[in-house]
Amino acid sequence: MIRLENINFSYKLNSQHKLWAIRNLSLEIARGEWVTVLGANGSGKSTLSKLISGVLLADSGEVWLAGVNTAKQYDSGWLGVGLVLSRPQEQLIAPTVEEELAFGQENLGLEAAEIRARVEQALAWLGLENYAKRAVADLSGGEQQRVVLASVLAMNPRYLILDEPAAFLAPGEAEQLWQLIYRLNRRQGVTIIWLSQRVEQARGAKRVLVLHQGRLCADEPGDKMFSDSYDWEGWGLELPPLITLSQKLLAEGFSLNLPIFTIDELLSQL
Repeated sequence: MIRLENINFSYKLNSQHKLWAIRNLSLEIARGEWVTVLGANGSGKSTLSKLISGVLLADSGEVWLAGVNTAKQYDSGWLGVGLVLSRPQEQLIAPTVEEELAFGQENLGLEAAEIRARVEQALAWLGLENYAKRAVADLSGGEQQRVVLASVLAMNPRYLILDEPAAFLAPGEAEQLWQLIYRLNRRQGVTIIWLSQRVEQARGAKRVLVLHQGRLCADEPGDKMFSDSYDWEGWGLELPPLITLSQKLLAEGFSLNLPIFTIDELLSQL
């Protein structure tokens, strides 16, 4: 389980001023859940992802991960959290793709045969089999994002935090990513925390959270989040036209199970 208790975090602007990124935030995420965190730019999503994973330490409050207080046991080793940031360049370290995928596992002290097997599997998952020897610096943004995802998945994380993971991906690649994450969650029980400013990225989530100006404004089941009225505009978010249409049809008396994120889903219910 992931548990945050009264978390506050600020960035120091100068000797006299701070920018508060997270304010009085408390939440629990159970093992195996798929939670989507929605929020506009500057809402605190990326900061939250780094607090959960232990990259950042809160100014006050406590973060518990798998029974470990990350502030008090900061050097307790890898706790099974895979973090994928919105900008892949921030995470790429090794010169080639296969070395990048092996890097984290080598730090865990795994045997060479186990590392090789995991690297090959992760390359296959992301369709990168022909990229193993390529220089990371020569890849496009979308290709680099896939390499970061593969390197994290090669670690076999129990918790997977994805901060705008489809930002650099083409639509087909984004759909392949969604299908992969869906399988990891449903079949292997990996806890998914998907952060995005795009409401349609909440597809698949059983639970939806909304951050606004560092505060948790909503925490609802996915079906309730998109069937009831919320202040999406006030949160700086825009409902996709398909969800708006589905809500109108529901109000007109059509029998629909929300949320509906694709045309095929809507047509199958009409």
